[in-house]
Amino acid sequence: KLFIFCSLFALLARQAGAQQSESGILSELREGLPGAFQERDACTNMLIKYSTTKSADPVVQGYLGALKIAQSRHAPLQDKLRYFRTGRDQLEMAISRKPNHLELTFLRLTIQSNLPGILGYSDNLENDKRFVRDHYTEAPPLLKKRIVTFVHQSEAFTDDEKSRFNSH
Repeated sequence: KLFIFCSLFALLARQAGAQQSESGILSELREGLPGAFQERDACTNMLIKYSTTKSADPVVQGYLGALKIAQSRHAPLQDKLRYFRTGRDQLEMAISRKPNHLELTFLRLTIQSNLPGILGYSDNLENDKRFVRDHYTEAPPLLKKRIVTFVHQSEAFTDDEKSRFNSH
């Protein structure tokens, strides 16, 4: 019985460690992603750090896809489209697994509203804007703050749309 208890305890400890580790990864991805889009070195460092990350969490997968989209921004011309498509597909797969997840929808919204139109990745822009507007009051405080800041700085939102984020 002691062996079973110890084995169970060890399994629970590993699972707790994995969850904590996954939570830490997600926090680092959230914080580092804007820099990855802006600076090649920041993007490269994150790609190296998370290149072997295996996670079943769709939110982590969504951020890893976004990181690959960031990579496309800094890649040589011949590789840009490949990195973009890989990241887009990974983000879309994450959203398909959690279609009503506010943070994933917001992540796609921020990416779609900042990419060149020539990439043709803007099909969900209006629906994502509406979804984020309708649900951002339910967001945890840090996400809510990120949403409001983004909306007020984004050219993808009209003044009328921006004003709706003040009333909640």
